[in-house]
Amino acid sequence: MMHQPGPGHNRLDIGAEVDILDNVIRTQTDAGIDTAASAEYMRWTFGVDFFTMTRLRSEGNFKFPVETTDFWFGVNGTWTSTATPLSARLRLAHISSHLVDGYADSSGRFVSRLPFVYSREFAEVTVIYDFANVRPYVALTYLWAVQPRIFDRLIPQIGANAQIDLTSALALRAGVDLRWIGIHGHTTMASTAQIGLCTSATASTTVGLDLYRYDGRSIHGMFADLSDHYWGIGASVTF
Repeated sequence: MMHQPGPGHNRLDIGAEVDILDNVIRTQTDAGIDTAASAEYMRWTFGVDFFTMTRLRSEGNFKFPVETTDFWFGVNGTWTSTATPLSARLRLAHISSHLVDGYADSSGRFVSRLPFVYSREFAEVTVIYDFANVRPYVALTYLWAVQPRIFDRLIPQIGANAQIDLTSALALRAGVDLRWIGIHGHTTMASTAQIGLCTSATASTTVGLDLYRYDGRSIHGMFADLSDHYWGIGASVTF
């Protein structure tokens, strides 16, 4: 959950990513010594993922009308190896966006912006380099089907994530992401920056508090032709 004080919006993201296949292959041992400590491994996983990204408007009396929601679902495969700090992920997914009644006027009509068909089917390839506490990455997204047909098919992307343990229970985390999005052949950069603290509430649950900055095309499909510029303060729970 993130509050955006400037535009008076809230963002609520909910999702899950589950591996349904996980295969580990032993590839090599040191000096012929067949032990777990000396062996090298490759790991392949196959999973499914689902996300919703929702924009809500802040009003008084603890009311948050829902303006738009984006639905994302797909499959992914990952590859890692103990022999190299490189890893890779391939994702095939569908995303669609919808205006919700919180964006309508008091009579239930959409006046400021009319709903339209927005959907994407795409493939995303990401290569990651694990370097101590920092994980830089490069990615490329290819849209093989998109409505409306105003978006460029290729979206290049670079970024990095970092996490530093401050104590045994508290860590500092940060990230930056840059991607280049084209509409009608005109490309602009969307930049995301985030920094915050996180702690392990349980063995499998992490709770975080972050400061967030975004500049670029809206992440919501119904407003993808518009630009957003805002600070955000968010809390997250990761299982």
